[in-house]
Amino acid sequence: MIQKMLDKDPNNGFNLFNMGNEYMSKNDYTNAINFYKKSYDNKDIKLGYCPHLFYRMAVCYNILNEQENSLKIINEALIYYPGFTDIEYLRGIIYTLLKRYTLAIDSFNKCITMGVPEQNLSFSKNTGTILPYIEMRSNIF
Repeated sequence: MIQKMLDKDPNNGFNLFNMGNEYMSKNDYTNAINFYKKSYDNKDIKLGYCPHLFYRMAVCYNILNEQENSLKIINEALIYYPGFTDIEYLRGIIYTLLKRYTLAIDSFNKCITMGVPEQNLSFSKNTGTILPYIEMRSNIF
């Protein structure tokens, strides 16, 4: 069904995003990121799916071991959505994976300061409360 909609309107950012979601649900992160990139090229940051697009792109890049690309997307997302605690938390996770511990601590502390995000920017639980503390205690200190 999504493919039929894309056949009619191949640059529709929302439909491209949804096709990426289909591939991501099948753990096909390479195809997911390809559709997410196309959606990104046609994005409108005022639309509700865009925070999800940034988040899922960052997750896919991380899974594909493209952490630097993930960090680029995260940095851009935080420009558009400065209260996006979940993506700041993901940045801390990636910095931890890259053994950039000082940056990871900065990200986790920022999550705590940011607190619980607005509902439209909340995809995970506790990224602005207990999870940053757990990450710092378990993986850094």
